[in-house]
Amino acid sequence: MKARSLARLLLMSLIALFAAASTSPVLAAPPTTEQVTDVFDVPESACGFPIEGTFEATIKTSTFVDKNGNVVKTIERFLHATLTFINVETGASLTGKSAGPLITRGDTQTATGINARFVVPGQGIVAAQVGRLVFVGDELVLERGQNDELFPTLCSVLADMQ
Repeated sequence: MKARSLARLLLMSLIALFAAASTSPVLAAPPTTEQVTDVFDVPESACGFPIEGTFEATIKTSTFVDKNGNVVKTIERFLHATLTFINVETGASLTGKSAGPLITRGDTQTATGINARFVVPGQGIVAAQVGRLVFVGDELVLERGQNDELFPTLCSVLADMQ
């Protein structure tokens, strides 16, 4: 009799556990992968001379939805990402690497890892945005790690390069 009560309790616990698991609010869709190239102009006021920027990356995106199909979280993994700035007048260029995920939950975005890192041979790292950045809407609410101002540092490097 005691064994039967214990078995019933165990069965009820498993049913409750299964029911809770089956109503889990987050389900993942299969990730998508896309190749992105974006060419953009940097405002001339940033350096005093024209700069063109190019961002290239393979982005693997995982989207998580609730049981009603509403997106609750998106994770974008930047694979083989580069950010290149070109001094249009001289043709000098500087390429930085970017890696790490961008996680979006509602209007909050969290970038963790190497957001941008520029290395010049013989000089080492000249500018970096490495660590964690959290934005709510357009407002930066948390900044951890090394987050250099890219301009004017990159401007002086590009002006000195031949």
